[in-house]
Amino acid sequence: TGLKPDAYSIKIRQTNQNLNDIIYANNLYVAIGNSGEILTSTNGILWEHQSSPTSSHLTAITYAFNKYIAVSNNGTIITSDDGKSWEIVKASSGEYLYDIAATKEKIYAVGKSGIVYTSLDTINWTKEKVGNRDLTGIVTVGNVVYGVGSGGLWVTLGDINNKSASTKDLSF
Repeated sequence: TGLKPDAYSIKIRQTNQNLNDIIYANNLYVAIGNSGEILTSTNGILWEHQSSPTSSHLTAITYAFNKYIAVSNNGTIITSDDGKSWEIVKASSGEYLYDIAATKEKIYAVGKSGIVYTSLDTINWTKEKVGNRDLTGIVTVGNVVYGVGSGGLWVTLGDINNKSASTKDLSF
């Protein structure tokens, strides 16, 4: 039936940058956006700018392995233990990363032209390729990782225990 007018509010807060993703984890909201924008809040009302180690457009954020992890439009990956102090863990590769998600054992960052970066520790990243189409979204369900992308692409990156991967087009 849609949202009722009193069920949400719109607020413009302390930045002129586009904000691209937000997460609430470890009692902290972290919003990320263009030009390396990082904002944090403990209550979702008062926001504080954080220093960013990159000026790249941050596209997605997740929380895994006790760290906040954000990816960018040029392949840079940054992490933070507390949401406030950030460091680059994977320098720019020039590859657009759209989304990031994690299972209990592995982190997946997906991007342009079928690029998938994986990590077991948030520090060391391995590049893989699944097809040639853009992977623009990812979600984990248990140990299975599902991705979606351009042209109706649907990818099962597989169970981390058997490392299977398959791709198929969605048909309606």
